[in-house]
Amino acid sequence: MECLVHIKPNFPCVLAYLSTQKNLNKNKIYTFILKDRTTLSFYPNDDNTTNALPFSCEIDPLSEGLLKTGRNNLTVTNFPNNNFLLEVNPFIFSSNSAMLGLKTKTVRTQNITHTITYFSNNNLNFRIENNNSFLDFSNNCKVTELNLKAKNEDIFLYFGTKNNKHFTCHICYKNNKYFLQDTNEVDLLEEQNDTIITYKNLHDFASHGEITTYSFANEFSKKTELAYNNSTPYKTKVKEFVPFAFFEALKVNNFKLARYYLTPKLSSKLSNNHLKKFFGNFEKAHQTLSPIYNPEEIALIYYGKQNKYAKIYSIQFNEENKISNIEEA
Repeated sequence: MECLVHIKPNFPCVLAYLSTQKNLNKNKIYTFILKDRTTLSFYPNDDNTTNALPFSCEIDPLSEGLLKTGRNNLTVTNFPNNNFLLEVNPFIFSSNSAMLGLKTKTVRTQNITHTITYFSNNNLNFRIENNNSFLDFSNNCKVTELNLKAKNEDIFLYFGTKNNKHFTCHICYKNNKYFLQDTNEVDLLEEQNDTIITYKNLHDFASHGEITTYSFANEFSKKTELAYNNSTPYKTKVKEFVPFAFFEALKVNNFKLARYYLTPKLSSKLSNNHLKKFFGNFEKAHQTLSPIYNPEEIALIYYGKQNKYAKIYSIQFNEENKISNIEEA
């Protein structure tokens, strides 16, 4: 069986496979036909990609999910018609504790002492543990200091980062086990007594921001609301941009903005619930993998049990570049 492999690295690198060597640019897609099991090797070629090491993986068109080598820095998305998008992150080498400070903090809640161990001034690697269980977590952001708050079964960690942002981590401890609830890298973090407020720029077309309020007063609670980085959302009438702007607004439940991109006739037929149910809980909108760009097609990426997968949608426009119909291709 043949398939098309589309490689999209988020760092400049050299790809080597069989007798081929290819310079790959950041976020640019390189495509080739895969017929047999093949080893891919990636070599970082950017001095700004610090602590990145060369690495290899094995892919196989007959393997469910394509990858034969499990790696945390590789993500596969299944597209229709035997197309696979392989997104590649650098393989980061983490220095040992002799080179960088190994630090610990403790917090006591529900009569249990929890110990958090992490490396400062390095990529995030931490462990939270007690006498009964532990949880390990890692992320490529470089952290400095750690602060934390706890309320009953909820433990909230917030790290400063080397790029002057913040990394937050919400952990729940139930039945002698740790459960990772969510993590986030945010632009701003403010602490006010029993409240922590964060702001994250979503970097989408409308310039949305996300404000999250964590309360530790009585019971732990979390509330998230949308904001704009500007006084009003940026809107577009450019045909090539409209599908991305529409789905980005739908992703964050900004139905008012999403309906701006629909014709009045289509908008009147669809309730907010219809819109969410029809497209489901997608991760993001993405270009299709067609070699010829078509602004009337777009892919939505979804999380699957093993790999991510894509659905392709065909879009019709009226003369004002408003969306008049959307169908799954």
